Amino acid sequence: MREAGVRNLTTALIPGAGHFAQEEAPGDVWDLIHSFAAATT
Repeated sequence: MREAGVRNLTTALIPGAGHFAQEEAPGDVWDLIHSFAAATT
């Protein structure tokens, strides 16, 4: 995405999760979303 011109991008890896991280590790996904939201407000 950065190559496409996206300049403000946050990414994360969830160990053990695949293409459906929100189904495979919902708690980890929520923790990442919560941390991101808390840092940007």
